[in-house]
Amino acid sequence: MDYSPNDKFENLTEEEIIKYAKQFDHLYDIPEKYLNEKICLEVVRYDSSLLEYVPKKLVTEEISKIAVNKNGFAFQFVPEKFKSRELCEVAVKNVGSAILHVPKEHLTEKLVEIATGKDGSVLSLILPEFKTYKVCLNAIKSSDRVLTSVPKDFLTEEIYLEATKHKPNFYGGWHLGIIPDRFKNLELSMESVKLEGYMLKYVPDRIKNYEICLQAVKSNPMAIQYVPKNFLREEICLIAVENNPYSLRYIPKDYLTGKLFN
Repeated sequence: MDYSPNDKFENLTEEEIIKYAKQFDHLYDIPEKYLNEKICLEVVRYDSSLLEYVPKKLVTEEISKIAVNKNGFAFQFVPEKFKSRELCEVAVKNVGSAILHVPKEHLTEKLVEIATGKDGSVLSLILPEFKTYKVCLNAIKSSDRVLTSVPKDFLTEEIYLEATKHKPNFYGGWHLGIIPDRFKNLELSMESVKLEGYMLKYVPDRIKNYEICLQAVKSNPMAIQYVPKNFLREEICLIAVENNPYSLRYIPKDYLTGKLFN
């Protein structure tokens, strides 16, 4: 069937309108007078995001449930009167950001914990009274970009350790350089250099040992530039040069041996 902009929807049956909506994956150009609950139900069952274009008077509790069960993102288009406690939980378990559209009377600490566990980025947008330590910990486990949204009173070694389990991000996420030295310890530093050897730059001298330096160079050969001279042994220098010849520039001349040039 050829659908052109000049076609009159009044000449189409319900099945043909449903077929049209599915074919072009939208509802917005179909005049409201040609839509009904059956058409909207079938279209939303096909693509839950189309709930956005269903006329409010045609959105039913059944349509809302179908849309949200398929995709939590559709929850934002559900009328408030259909946002039951049960549907809110379904939406948040599906998509963490759905918490931003949950009515205040249905907000609970448990629901916020579920949301931040799914999508830590919502931490910066939730109400302060729901920003508990457990909520913050959940958020950090799922996203490194929310460290700055954690209240200062909740910034503990445990929180920072969870942050180090994400690959460092210099463009908006965490990295070891933004963690206060008093929270840095052997475990946190080792976790950090395992993911990105360059983080050795931010490991305090009091913590640096040969194992941390070796791990950092294995992760990123250019980390050799941050290895103290007393840890520049043949093994670590060989690993750096074999994996990146440019690391030679950071090895002092008196540490250069024939093996490094073979």
